[in-house]
Amino acid sequence: MKEDHVESIETGSVFRQYLVTIIVTLSTLNYGILVGWPSPVQRLLQSKTNPAIGDEPFTDDMMAMAGAVVYIGATIGSCFWAFVANKIGRQKTSILIVLPYVITWTLVCFTNSSTSLYIARMIGGLGLGNAGSIINAPMYVAEICTPRLRDHLGPFLMVFGCIGTLYAYTCGWLLPFHIFNYMNLVIAIFSVLVTCYLPETPVYYLKCNELRKAKRSLIWLRNYQEDNEEHLNALETDLKVLESSFLNRNSLTPWRDLLIPSTKNAVLVGLGLISSIQFSGIAVVTVNAVAIFTSAEVNVGTPVKLAPHLSSIIIAILQLLSALGSVYIVSKFNRKFLLIVTYTPISFFLFLLGVFYYLKFINFQHLHHGALAPLVYLSIYIVAYYIAAGPVTYIVLSEIFPAENRNLCMGIVMFYQHILMGSLVRLFPVMKRNIGMFGCMWTYSLVTFIGVILIFLYLPETKNKSFKHVVQKLSHLRKLKSTPS
Repeated sequence: MKEDHVESIETGSVFRQYLVTIIVTLSTLNYGILVGWPSPVQRLLQSKTNPAIGDEPFTDDMMAMAGAVVYIGATIGSCFWAFVANKIGRQKTSILIVLPYVITWTLVCFTNSSTSLYIARMIGGLGLGNAGSIINAPMYVAEICTPRLRDHLGPFLMVFGCIGTLYAYTCGWLLPFHIFNYMNLVIAIFSVLVTCYLPETPVYYLKCNELRKAKRSLIWLRNYQEDNEEHLNALETDLKVLESSFLNRNSLTPWRDLLIPSTKNAVLVGLGLISSIQFSGIAVVTVNAVAIFTSAEVNVGTPVKLAPHLSSIIIAILQLLSALGSVYIVSKFNRKFLLIVTYTPISFFLFLLGVFYYLKFINFQHLHHGALAPLVYLSIYIVAYYIAAGPVTYIVLSEIFPAENRNLCMGIVMFYQHILMGSLVRLFPVMKRNIGMFGCMWTYSLVTFIGVILIFLYLPETKNKSFKHVVQKLSHLRKLKSTPS
């Protein structure tokens, strides 16, 4: 009977941690919808007879701007977003994050000009939307879950982003334009309502020196019984583990703390990881999936042909399945190993995709035999990214920064990320005109391969390592390539 009672308590703890993780990552579901939206509606916006918005069809540059403004807004928001979670708490911040999506889809539902569309999407990307989702969700999950569940819950950020993208690709293709946008608005409103029930994280309470509230938060999250001595001992152990994630809990000079060698090197590592992940072209592929497959069409002598929209949906399904697989994979292998073995095929198959586009550029006569090659190459690329490269990157970011500066460090890294994402998405049609699709893919391939080398040389292992161990490694970053992890 006692064993059943203990099992019931443990089950309740796991359920609560999964539940709050699902709720907080609804923001990334909305984010996935927002960034995936341009791909399926591009044909409607560029219709020469009846454009969905305005009287004139959108040009390629206008579509690129519609995709890029999300990241422009996110870049602006990252400047102040890092401070919000520390000032008002992670729970209230999570509510504020999803509110801009309501504003965005309300405006999109009623807009009739490209300018108002840009404004609407920029609001969605502004700090209280896109940037907030990427900064707050992994930070929240890292602060509420047990070390045993972190590997399982960390990838939820990617899983829900993929669900949002798959939904956008599918419903954007099958549903009328305005019905699709109204559904997006309903999802955003629902996200706001359920997020109101999130608990505050114990780490935030510890940072505010509110020990009693931190204990209450942990008791609820872990489903502890206050009249159970064993549970009270476990509570004290949990508090000590959380307190060890601080370098200086009472610091009043967060910017000066960035000069601490371990923190400074952690930021440099974060910037390097973001460079590798974004120069793989993942934002470009997500926003322009249909256009990329349209560019790869071989119309003469093709034995098998898939519609670009169907190919993009297949890619989105692979995204989701890979992200779900990452929940298992990430818990079994070291972070550094996973990054290396997934970045490598990403680089290789981007190179092969560039070869396909080059052969099409020179009108290679037998290219029709490989008409499905772009779908195969991008499928492997997507699987590699979402099964490990993407989720592991954000898990590592949540593990290398000290708790008292985690929001500031994440803000700096996300500011840089959104500059990259916005620039790459906006410059994609410019690069395509000047160096061709093959040049774009080869550029992404080269930079990703450089990332593999840098990860091998400089990234410390964080899986199953104490924060003290990670700090020691980061304090001596230049020696990492000659010392074991």
